[in-house]
Amino acid sequence: MTLLEILRAEAGSELQRLLVVANAAALASALSLAIINSAAGSTGPVELLDLGLLGLVVAAYCLCSRHVERRLAVLMESALNRIKLRVAKRVIRVELDRLEQVRAAEICDRITENTSFISERISMLAAMVQSITTLIFLSIYIGYMSTPALALLLLLIGISTGLFMTMRREFVVAIRTTGRLRMRFFERLSDLLAGFKQLKFNRLATRELHADIVADSSALRHAGVRSSKLMADNMVLSNGIAFALLAAVAFALQQYVALDRGTLAALIAAAMFLRAPVFVISLAMLPYVRANVCLAEIAALEQRLEQAGRDGLADLEPVDPWSDQGSDQGSDQGSDRGGSPRSLVARGLEYTYPARQGEPGFHVGPVDLSFAAGEVVFIVGGNGSGKSTLLKTLIGLYPASGGTIELDGVAVDDDKRVAYRERICAIFSDFHLFDALYGLGEVSDERVAELITQMELDGITSCTAGQFSRLDLSTGQRKRLAMVVALLEDRPICVFDEWPADQDPSFRRYFYDELIVQLRAAGKLIIVVSHDDRYFDRADRVITMEYGTVRSSAGIQEDAR
Repeated sequence: MTLLEILRAEAGSELQRLLVVANAAALASALSLAIINSAAGSTGPVELLDLGLLGLVVAAYCLCSRHVERRLAVLMESALNRIKLRVAKRVIRVELDRLEQVRAAEICDRITENTSFISERISMLAAMVQSITTLIFLSIYIGYMSTPALALLLLLIGISTGLFMTMRREFVVAIRTTGRLRMRFFERLSDLLAGFKQLKFNRLATRELHADIVADSSALRHAGVRSSKLMADNMVLSNGIAFALLAAVAFALQQYVALDRGTLAALIAAAMFLRAPVFVISLAMLPYVRANVCLAEIAALEQRLEQAGRDGLADLEPVDPWSDQGSDQGSDQGSDRGGSPRSLVARGLEYTYPARQGEPGFHVGPVDLSFAAGEVVFIVGGNGSGKSTLLKTLIGLYPASGGTIELDGVAVDDDKRVAYRERICAIFSDFHLFDALYGLGEVSDERVAELITQMELDGITSCTAGQFSRLDLSTGQRKRLAMVVALLEDRPICVFDEWPADQDPSFRRYFYDELIVQLRAAGKLIIVVSHDDRYFDRADRVITMEYGTVRSSAGIQEDAR
């Protein structure tokens, strides 16, 4: 994927018209030189007709050039907008386990830094196209005046092209290195910001991280300097070619070719006029190469996301056999009216992480579990026992490596996974809180205010027209606000991954002794990942995980016996 390919796809038949207009601008530029040379070679006074004609040619150049640059800007910005939206859509379509294998810094860099660079160089692309065409017309004009001068020009262009191609290979390596270093530097800064509190307690860690930041920044600087030096060399090369042509025409050509003074003066003027388009071409060529590298990096990211998406959901409009309209597609244990499920069953459920560096990935399962509406189930176990992996597989965030999940007797296949997840509200330990109530439709401010009060956040934050007034809260308060959103979603299956961990003792008791009781009374299935062993008796059943397997799954009364 290159800039020209994108323009061809974006502009369609308009691209031919733009090329015609660009050629007209270039022709006008060359004609202006011919008119000026003709007037300069005239022995009489300057004719008003020549002056008027020159004015018309210059006006035509300005109008055509302006039109081309503006239309190219519109077309390229439209294409970049589509690329950004396409990347975002492909991210949406990817399953979580595949997305976790793509670096967040890479996605951000590709759709911000790369697209911004291309956007800022669009006018340079238009100028380069017109300058190339101008160079062609000026070459024709020079060939008309002197064939040897044209041969000399072509020789110099050939030499400069060969030097440029050598420089281009080194430049591509340099900018790809810069891209990799830029992402690594971004990740170091992310570490600094995310770990800021920890660093305040460890000066040695701060110094070591700062040393890594300095090293990465220095490497990035060296790569940037190398790219800038190559661009400077390219500019010097262009000026050298222009001066070489001028010197060859002025001093060498007339030694071997008979030229009258008028033709020689016209050729010198043409050589001087050539300096501008040659300079623009040289100025734009390396940024054009970099823009194509940026597009290639974006295309590589899109290909990875597309490949990952093939293993996920192929259709964003899912099949929903649990809705009122689709209830007859299920078993005799169909959902209640409104799509409220009665049972959730996992049969031989497994998930295996991809292997890394030759080491096999962590494996969970096979697991056989069943859940019922109105049941409270705790999943417990040590760190790394597989609790979160089991949970993510059970609720459809990770596609199962083996086994099946059934909701009310209907298997949760790929085409039903989105509809299945729509029946689940979840708050994870690494949750994200949006500043707006996305996906909830019309929700009254009064209802939101009621829940904010229930979570003891009144006077701290508020919600107006679906927009929270502030999110800069403590972790525990942010979790309570996430609970407000979960309660507004009112899904039949509630999943809480260590939600009480950041709450004070009184609100932790409220969660286990009141909130869960209310949700159970509403007929919801509640699954809680917890380490609060003093509250395990609030569960109907406790599932204990150990080394990726279910060690036990028993009711509290059964454990007591």
